[in-house]
Amino acid sequence: MWAAASGVYLVTGGAGGALGLLPADPASGALIEMRTEALTTRVNAVSISPDGSVIASANLAADPAESARINLWNATNGELLTSIDAPSPITSLDFGGALLAAGTATGRLLLVDYVTGTTIAEIGQSAAASALVSFSPDGMTLAVAIDTQVTLWDSTDPANISAQQTFSADYPIHTLTFNPDGTRLATAGGDENLPSVSASVIRVWDVTTGETAATLRAHTNTVNGIAYSPDGTRMASVSADGTLRVWRFGPIP
Repeated sequence: MWAAASGVYLVTGGAGGALGLLPADPASGALIEMRTEALTTRVNAVSISPDGSVIASANLAADPAESARINLWNATNGELLTSIDAPSPITSLDFGGALLAAGTATGRLLLVDYVTGTTIAEIGQSAAASALVSFSPDGMTLAVAIDTQVTLWDSTDPANISAQQTFSADYPIHTLTFNPDGTRLATAGGDENLPSVSASVIRVWDVTTGETAATLRAHTNTVNGIAYSPDGTRMASVSADGTLRVWRFGPIP
């Protein structure tokens, strides 16, 4: 199951190739399911454009000989706008401004102009680990995590993005996200073969200095998802240890 949210919709995806479109206000309506021939297998990643008008999803090809695809949907009526072939399965999607970033299972990064549905750039060397992507709230910085490393890219000029700095974690990274004002980047993960508190870490980085601003330990297995509250004072994390934890930043009143 994958989920992404905007101020308008919550979108879920999972096995069977279906997307669920649920109004963010529970009182405004029921789940709308989108299913077409363009989605025939598991939905592997999903994201919503900043203005809530476009939904991006990625699915695994039904036939290994076929290309994986990124699908762009009209969020209002569920219409499939376009499909974009990808060189390998997509493991992560995130919108930033007019761009859609996609990380692949082979460590490559794709940048897509989602208005035209064209691929602007394919970046990086092939790697054994998947690439995970997250844009800063202003869309000017793109964080890309591969295995234990995170690189921050200046995406001001989409056709010529440049690496700014690299952070090195002491664990495989499975999820990452910026805080609401873009000054911090949180990464989380762990080693599934070494389930312990010390191997299941959430680390918060200062984006300007590259230094660790906070290290959060409590989960006892891999951390698979993290999300900040809109005001940035709290973070929720979910783990393979079966728990959801909420972390508070700043003084307790």
